Amino acid sequence: MNPFRAVAEGDLDALEAALVKDPSLAGDANPDGVSLVRWALYRGRRDMADVILAHDPPLDVFDAAAVGRAERLDKVVHHDRSLASARSSDGFTP
Repeated sequence: MNPFRAVAEGDLDALEAALVKDPSLAGDANPDGVSLVRWALYRGRRDMADVILAHDPPLDVFDAAAVGRAERLDKVVHHDRSLASARSSDGFTP
């Protein structure tokens, strides 16, 4: 099952199965540019976000802010200060 669909349907088992089969899916984004981890958070599924994070996806400035990874956020913003006020594809700032 597509991991975005699994999250949308609240199917934790299907999400876990998809990520075990292909861990790189944890770093995917939907056609609107929303990462899988933010997709889970936007749906109020922190449990699913934690499963996704366990597969160590790359976290951009928006993902790092959304999941509270302050060290990652600091590193990314230190490298490019303009990211502190950037807007994600869905209109949010970090």
